[in-house]
Amino acid sequence: MQDFIVYQESCTDVSERFSYREALAVASGLGAFLIEDIGVGKGDRVAQISRNYPEWMLSFMAATMVGCVAVPTNSLWNMPELEYGMNDSGTVVAFIDGERAERILPLCREGRLPKMKAVIVGRDQKHIGLEGGGAVKVLKLNEVMLASKGRTAPQVSVFPEDNATIMYTSGTTGHPKGVVSTHRAITQALIGALFYGMCAHLLTPKREKKSSGGHPRLQESILCPVPLFHATGSHSIFLLSFILGRKVVLMHKWNPVEALRLVECEKVTSFVGVPTMSMEMLTHPEYSKFDTSTLKSVGGGGAAPPKKLSEQTVKQGKKAGQGWGLTESNALTVNTSSSEDYAANPSSCGRAAVHIDIKIVDDSNSELPPGGVGEVLIRGPTMLKEYWNKPEATAKAISVDGWFRTGDIGKLDPDGALYILDRAKDLIIRGGENISCAEVETALYEHPSVQEAAVFGMPDERLGEVVAAAIVPRDGLPSFSGPDLAAFCSERLARFKVPTEIYAWPAGQQLPRGATGKTPKREIRQQIQDGTAPCIRLLPPPARM
Repeated sequence: MQDFIVYQESCTDVSERFSYREALAVASGLGAFLIEDIGVGKGDRVAQISRNYPEWMLSFMAATMVGCVAVPTNSLWNMPELEYGMNDSGTVVAFIDGERAERILPLCREGRLPKMKAVIVGRDQKHIGLEGGGAVKVLKLNEVMLASKGRTAPQVSVFPEDNATIMYTSGTTGHPKGVVSTHRAITQALIGALFYGMCAHLLTPKREKKSSGGHPRLQESILCPVPLFHATGSHSIFLLSFILGRKVVLMHKWNPVEALRLVECEKVTSFVGVPTMSMEMLTHPEYSKFDTSTLKSVGGGGAAPPKKLSEQTVKQGKKAGQGWGLTESNALTVNTSSSEDYAANPSSCGRAAVHIDIKIVDDSNSELPPGGVGEVLIRGPTMLKEYWNKPEATAKAISVDGWFRTGDIGKLDPDGALYILDRAKDLIIRGGENISCAEVETALYEHPSVQEAAVFGMPDERLGEVVAAAIVPRDGLPSFSGPDLAAFCSERLARFKVPTEIYAWPAGQQLPRGATGKTPKREIRQQIQDGTAPCIRLLPPPARM
């Protein structure tokens, strides 16, 4: 039987393995438990909130096969963010690990998750107490697995237009929006990805097809270094593997040496991650110590790739690719069709899938010719159904004829290749994570010594962008240090949202203003980069490993 899921927390642990048949049997049993023991029904929301463990994938399968809606939730969220996400989605069951239990169980005990029926706690329990969650059932995953073993999920009619997932994405306002996708939209995205696979196969020279590193009969396998709650992890890696019969090798957390070890011992054939990960793995000093001959392709998306990534993949003899998509388009939207295409146009995201339309529009919503720079609009069967419980936001984002406003600024060349140049939305993309500037500004304004704040992204070779803040302190109040302000933010924001660059303007001054009175963040960023801004840096540059 072919492997489907492989997980090993460290090189000293024994690996956990699930074949496709075993994974389906476990998921079916869990589906039966959800319906018969907990009492969930079709359309109820079931969340996955944990590290990349096998049970994340198994619980997703269980929920969707019995007609529930999976809610892949950002495991980096802090307690207030988790409280918002669970209540906004109306989640009734959550599969969590011990680390998340420390944040969620207090919410249950205090009655702050009124719709929650049960939380099922997996591994990492040793450092927490499971003394109960008030009116919410607290169950241990190992006991649930035993109770569901050998059971079969009851038949539930699931239709293409039924809701399948709610995935949260940061917007330009404080709270993230729940992106609702149907079963049809997700499967259409996967079909589009298959088209690219066929193109790559047809464009690959015959000599390369015969050679595959001396391993002609290996099962296709992919390393999963990114969180499964990202569309890249859930769609491009996890769900696409169903169609390909591919083995998914999960990583506990990102580490380039561990990635190389897993490539060697699991004979991994492809790697998909954010560009930062690809670069760290391919350029690591210990790269040559590992057998990476089975690794045929290195691809990714989620952030702008460094220019030297294409050169590095060629140097290491690997095929390369790049893609672009959004949670709202179910990730698999634009891709390079071959390694040669990527090498020739490394700054391009690629071309649209066969069933995706793309156009570039100006400020008056008029379509621009090839080469024109404007907002990127996309349309097709992979698009979101709606933003959960947000009809106004849905109407604003999707036109009556189905065009979705991405908020990205880009251009199309005459051959249809897409180039993303900037963002119209007030967002930062740090290592593939979307961060709302408004949310970070709200946290900064809570500090009594902050008079004015503007948050924006600063370029970073490793992460693509990092969170930067320009502030004006209140005149006459005690001064504060950069570390103090960062610590203040960390109490209100998930760690990856906390500014790592803070620039202070003199007290009594204003940040720059545009003609409309708005703060021109691009201008502030440029002044800082040019050294012409009248500010001091409050945080030293972070140390690089």
